[in-house]
Amino acid sequence: VDLVADGAIAANKPVAVQSDGKIKEIKETVTLLNTPAKNSVSWETASKTSFFDALYIPTEKVIVVYYNNDDNYDYGYITVISYDSNGDDTKGNTIQLNNSTSNQGVTWGRLAWDSTNERIICVYKKGDYDSDNAQPHFDTFTVSGLTLTKTSGMSNLFYGTNGNESYAINYDPDTDWFIWSVKFNRSNYSYRGYHYRFKLDSANGKQSFSGTGGRFGPSDDYGLTPEDAVDYPSHVMGSNSMIYSIYKSPDNSGKGFVVVKQIKSDG
Repeated sequence: VDLVADGAIAANKPVAVQSDGKIKEIKETVTLLNTPAKNSVSWETASKTSFFDALYIPTEKVIVVYYNNDDNYDYGYITVISYDSNGDDTKGNTIQLNNSTSNQGVTWGRLAWDSTNERIICVYKKGDYDSDNAQPHFDTFTVSGLTLTKTSGMSNLFYGTNGNESYAINYDPDTDWFIWSVKFNRSNYSYRGYHYRFKLDSANGKQSFSGTGGRFGPSDDYGLTPEDAVDYPSHVMGSNSMIYSIYKSPDNSGKGFVVVKQIKSDG
């Protein structure tokens, strides 16, 4: 079949047949809908913060934000914000984490959106960021417009005395599992990074919590040993229940690595 090109076509580029029978290279273009605007949001409960995370809620078209207050015992907060087409913000209510416990810091907070059950989970360290005995906890929320509602609070996620830091949390809608990553920052755990998986029931209770096979690094199935130590472990979720682990390896000249694993339906 002989085809006539409409304009120049670079090698190995996709093409489309037009209504006149000619073929034309498909090119992507980016159109700026609005002039970008840099706006600040007033945090009435904090003048400075060290830990921060944000999550877009597609069903409500709002952004849920976690932050802590460096000037007041590291208290942690969740708030909700919307933006109009001009970049101007409107803020909804703010809820304090940890049931407003006096003098109790909240650090390493991270957010995830459970798209199946339309709920938000915030995992956080109940205590100072470098405390050996401060434990990971979680609160859950729903959001309607600019109104947040806490549905469970100060639930224990994991118990240990090895120190912990560098949280990340994601939800996989295909299997209904939450994947939480953490670094244990004391030598008896060799500063290792782990993935843990769990589910939440209809009352926001933790179910089927396990870290089996969750070490950061390649799996032993491939003849490679998981990392003995990691820095800054994190992960993102992809389609088909894929987990893309990201970390820095002190044992490999400080190089960064990505390792891909897949969640089976049974976890």
